[in-house]
Amino acid sequence: MSQPADTLQSGIQQQARLSAMGEMMAKLAHQLRTPLSSTLLYASNLTRPGLSEHRRKEFTRQVVDGLQHLDTILNDMLVFSKGGQSGDDCIAVSDLLHEVKHTVNHQLQQAEVNWSVEINEDCYIQGNHSMLAGVLVNLVTNALNARQENLKLVWKVQIQDQLVQLILQDNGPGIDGHLRGKIFEPFFTTRANGTGLGLAVAKSVIQAHQGTIELATDYRQVSETGACFVIRLPASLKNKLLASQAGFTDEDEFLSAVKVCV
Repeated sequence: MSQPADTLQSGIQQQARLSAMGEMMAKLAHQLRTPLSSTLLYASNLTRPGLSEHRRKEFTRQVVDGLQHLDTILNDMLVFSKGGQSGDDCIAVSDLLHEVKHTVNHQLQQAEVNWSVEINEDCYIQGNHSMLAGVLVNLVTNALNARQENLKLVWKVQIQDQLVQLILQDNGPGIDGHLRGKIFEPFFTTRANGTGLGLAVAKSVIQAHQGTIELATDYRQVSETGACFVIRLPASLKNKLLASQAGFTDEDEFLSAVKVCV
């Protein structure tokens, strides 16, 4: 006796989910194995007799770095598996970018990065403040890893059709055309020590906020070869409230004044 079509379809979908889960677990195990093996090796060296204080400090630092790397992988995996988390924080985009710069300021100073922002101070979005900040920090970190000298990072914030556009442009080497369709896939990375989850998590978080993130070319101004990421998020209702309080009848008129911050 043949099975009903809906039962067969359900079975096929279950098998597909199990197959995808198995593939993801295999990739996760591969990502964890290397830092775990290195951390165990450095930890075992701490028990060597006659170990100098200098070497002990070095091995200890390597152990801590390895554990932090493992923690990052697991945290990214948890965020990705939950599909990101939105929130109800009313966030000033200027404050968000200021926090991002503060978070990576040490790396920016070391690499002597030229950082600039074009933004309206009264531009607001709604969501989970810490997760959105994490997405932007990830984009900056990727740019730093791709180019260490004479790096320019230009943020541009625009309002279009009730959407806030956060555009990050750099003058790095860019991303090869054949890789453009893969960069948001889980565990895809071109770096030896990369987790392959950063951009996948970024996409998951932005989608949870009813937004989109893409690698674009039509917004590039800093460099013809650099990367240009465009994030679109729904504008907060606070933008309309501020516009009405200021006596503007048109929100676009209120948001047209752009301030340049360095």
